Amino acid sequence: MLNSLFFVPTGLSLPYILSEKASKPIRISILCGFLLSLTVELLQLALYRGTFDTTDIIMNTLGTAIGTLSFFAYDRLRKESDKNDQKKNYDI
Repeated sequence: MLNSLFFVPTGLSLPYILSEKASKPIRISILCGFLLSLTVELLQLALYRGTFDTTDIIMNTLGTAIGTLSFFAYDRLRKESDKNDQKKNYDI
């Protein structure tokens, strides 16, 4: 459970980095989180530091997904709020 919390910031930052460059930033962000998690687990296995655990990969990827979806939910709300603010300025 704690592993997923560590990857939420990754999920929040990846869409910001990829949003202008990628056609499907949600999928790519989650895929990058998965690959980062897999890399960490493989390094633990290769360097004999900790244990390789598929549950960690799943939880880390879930954390990335939560962060990514939170980023896009916030971005959508912000855009709608900006649109409403512009409407109010025209009504005056």
